Amino acid sequence: MGKRAQTFRSPGGVITGALTVVVTLALAGFGAFYPGAGWADWLIAVMVLLALLSYVAQIRPAVVLGASHLLLRNMLGTVHVPWPAVGEVMVRQVLTVEVGDRVLDCPAVGRSPRQISRDAALPTDHHATEDSFGLFVETQIRQRAVDARAQQGIEAFSDEQAALAADVRKTRAWPEIVLLVAAVAALVVAIVV
Repeated sequence: MGKRAQTFRSPGGVITGALTVVVTLALAGFGAFYPGAGWADWLIAVMVLLALLSYVAQIRPAVVLGASHLLLRNMLGTVHVPWPAVGEVMVRQVLTVEVGDRVLDCPAVGRSPRQISRDAALPTDHHATEDSFGLFVETQIRQRAVDARAQQGIEAFSDEQAALAADVRKTRAWPEIVLLVAAVAALVVAIVV
């Protein structure tokens, strides 16, 4: 397709998440390396768990417009959608993509009710810079899907497009899952011991 990959995330979520991760890990490190501070082990474990949860919930989610696939990175998994399979796209509170008879969501991009109303009130000949972030991402996804179907000669909402839904695959975020399980186990051990 020749288009460069683009990654979209909620800017506010990333900033808040990064700040939470840095502060909680710094405090956990202080408590762990300075035992004279008198911090309980369970408190340190809670801070590590909070840092992991902040990363998973606020930093990891992303929408990646790749060369051959739309990637919807959620908290603990990633959905890989071939571009021609992408059907209807809508950004409301979260991004929703219809693929065949499946509806896939991603919290990385969203619009508030106010942004939705403002976008709906824009004239049809408006400049793209007036779009909200969510509408911009929605438009980019929709255009890439149209281009991919045109390139492969697939009509929208056809049986051929619906058949491509079988190529959608989901992968688990195993590093994050393992770290979360370990953090919960460490918290349980710290509370019990």
